[in-house]
Parts: sequence; C-alpha cells; structure tokens
Amino acid sequence: MIAPAPRAAGSVSCSPAATRGAAARTASWGGRLVFVYLPESDRYFGAARDGRIRAHIRERVLSIAAALELPIVDIAEAFGRAPDPRALFVYPGSHYNAAGYALAAQTVQDALARRMTDAR
Repeated sequence: MIAPAPRAAGSVSCSPAATRGAAARTASWGGRLVFVYLPESDRYFGAARDGRIRAHIRERVLSIAAALELPIVDIAEAFGRAPDPRALFVYPGSHYNAAGYALAAQTVQDALARRMTDAR
C-alpha cells in the first residue's frame, strides 16, 4: 500500500486511499489497522547507509501513516538498537534472517500488547 518508488531516488509512491480503505475494512469488523514500517537491507548495507534519501523516504511514509491516524510500529527503530543490524539479514539485498524476523515479530507483539493494555 505504501512503498518507496524504485523509479527515482528519494521519491515515495504512496496510496493513502488504499490504506484508508484497508483501515475502514478493518474497522468494519471491529479491528484496528496498525502500520508496521519494515526497513530494507540497503539501509544497513548500502553505500548511502541510513543517508538523507533513506531518512526522507522513512519520514514521508511514516508521516502518511500518521496523517491517516494509524498506530505505527517502526521496526527500523528496533533494528537501529541492535549491535549490528546487518546481522539481522541473510545477506545484502535479502529478507531478514531468523533473528531479524524474531526481532520484528517481538517488536510488533510488544507494541500490540502495550496498545491493548493502554485501551483498558
């Protein structure tokens, strides 16, 4: 629904309407859509690691989710606290490895648990 556009460095292609629709469908059955930002490996391996362009894309994507009033779980923050975020990927350009997926899952689980506790 919301993803960096590969066509131009620093541009972000977003579909707020699709995201708003997903939130409405989720709300129709009593749920709440939570936006989870998943960082790509280039943020940690690339020549411009965590540079201005990546920061701009992340900020833009998160600002769109915030404008739609979606709760946000930012996995990039969790990965950034890891001693070596590169160790959370199989290799540059790959998906997360078991440790990366475990950290992402635990981060989401903790955020959802906090939301449930806060709602009581």
